[in-house]
Amino acid sequence: MISTYEMFDSNGSSNNGDWERHLQGAFWIQRSQDNNGESAHGLRKAVWWAWVRQDIWAAFREGRHTLTIWRPMKKLADLSGDELATRIVYIAAKCVAFAASRKEDDIVADIEQGSQLLQALEDWYRILPSSYQPISTSASSFDPNNPVYDIFSPIWIHPPSYAAAIQTYHFARIVVLLNQPSTGGLVAYRNRQKMLGESVDTVCGIAMAEQAKELPSAFVNLQALFAAGLCIQTPEKQNASRMILEKTLDVSKFPPKTLLNDLINLWEGGV
Repeated sequence: MISTYEMFDSNGSSNNGDWERHLQGAFWIQRSQDNNGESAHGLRKAVWWAWVRQDIWAAFREGRHTLTIWRPMKKLADLSGDELATRIVYIAAKCVAFAASRKEDDIVADIEQGSQLLQALEDWYRILPSSYQPISTSASSFDPNNPVYDIFSPIWIHPPSYAAAIQTYHFARIVVLLNQPSTGGLVAYRNRQKMLGESVDTVCGIAMAEQAKELPSAFVNLQALFAAGLCIQTPEKQNASRMILEKTLDVSKFPPKTLLNDLINLWEGGV
């Protein structure tokens, strides 16, 4: 709870020292109590996952490794639908840690590590039950006067926790694709751009749906939207994603508006 307050009190583009210290303190407290994502005690497990979600965002914005060192014991095939929704959070933490690692000494090893993470993401996605499939949006959710609908189509997935899991999946995939070195080649470039395009369309589509108006969904959506914005190149899609992100920020009230400014500066070629 303390780190949550510090997160909302953060007035920089990413976080502040108090939030970082509380995240690290929570890491050591939970490690000393042997809390993790598979703890038998439901409340302890829930707190651990809440902490990891915060740490992923802080690490992503700071360009540092995530703090968790825990490894799950359960196999993907043995997980329930709800457990799959949390497993992708663990995989995302590993993807953010990969993005923070140096990629200068052994480019072949870095490419291989990125490929392993992409395969882990694909393994997770392929084993999802039918309940993770999108549900057609109702006609009432369509706004013909909103230019965003000319660029992206709403994607409604229910329950919202499953929609958040799909957002986390695409967030993690974007992070790896943007940070995995490449040996070059037209085919590899096209494949990477295709995957990034698919993730951008899905992230923006889910963030447009009805569940995006709920606070928990908005917190996950804004992280995925920011990552998606990093790889959007056309002005039309940039403007559409900006409009979606603005609405998401209005719902979540976090992080501060500087997040949107960071993205706009990137699009304009600024710092």
